Amino acid sequence: MSQSLIPLTGAALLGFLHAGPPSLLLSVADGCNKTAPGHKMDGGYPRGSELTAIDDDKATINNEHELQLKLLRAIESGVAQQATKKDLAALVEQLSEYTNVHFLSEQLLMRMYEYPAYQEHKQHHDELVTQIKALQQRLGSGNGDETASLVATLRDWLTGHIERDDAAFTRYLEQHIQSNS
Repeated sequence: MSQSLIPLTGAALLGFLHAGPPSLLLSVADGCNKTAPGHKMDGGYPRGSELTAIDDDKATINNEHELQLKLLRAIESGVAQQATKKDLAALVEQLSEYTNVHFLSEQLLMRMYEYPAYQEHKQHHDELVTQIKALQQRLGSGNGDETASLVATLRDWLTGHIERDDAAFTRYLEQHIQSNS
């Protein structure tokens, strides 16, 4: 099982935060001086540049969701194959660290774009973090059936959150662009 671990470390994940998603970096490569969304320079954003930034942000979020789901599938596989507690704990720790980084990234975008449902969305993130902590504690108890059930609940929760809450945020981003063009 050890060789199937996804090579993520807290340091690598935190390095991502320092660099930031490419769409959040300031750039003049496309001839547009960008500032934080909602702040206009020289008469506002050219529509194409803002759409590109939003598309990049959406792609980043989608890629992060894919990695979260990949980690959950690895945990499910480990539980089904009766992996060692140590291997499962390492996978769950990776999921926990990556989820925290992803949520910070997503919440930053929500604040940048002044998402009106930010507090509710953040509360949902907090609920998932609590469930991941419960999974970490459950691993210590050694009850495989309870662990498998909790992992399935996490997967269902995360999938539902992506399809419902994150899709709503994506729609908001698209509407934000239309209303500011």
